[in-house]
Amino acid sequence: MLPTMAERVATGAGLLDKVRPGWARQISIPAMDMGDVGFCVLGQIFGDYTTGRVTLGLSKKDTIAHGLLLTYAGMPGEEQYSELAALWHQQIKRRRGLRAFGHFILPAG
Repeated sequence: MLPTMAERVATGAGLLDKVRPGWARQISIPAMDMGDVGFCVLGQIFGDYTTGRVTLGLSKKDTIAHGLLLTYAGMPGEEQYSELAALWHQQIKRRRGLRAFGHFILPAG
């Protein structure tokens, strides 16, 4: 069974933390469009989705497991893309303005 969308996005954000520290500051949240290869998370960091996927060594199936793609076998509904984008917005905002301390999230500073 596939993990929840929130779990998959958290996994993807964790991967980016390891391989591309500071990645969240490269993302324009207003421009983010998870259905557009140039304005999705990978598109904004690496120039386009495919370049990002290949650079990270991920298969299409892996990108689904990392919350970077919804599906490649069909066309998901707009509401699913909205949910995916909202989850990425949370991860980005957390990395920009908050830091983790144990099991708590504290303001950076």
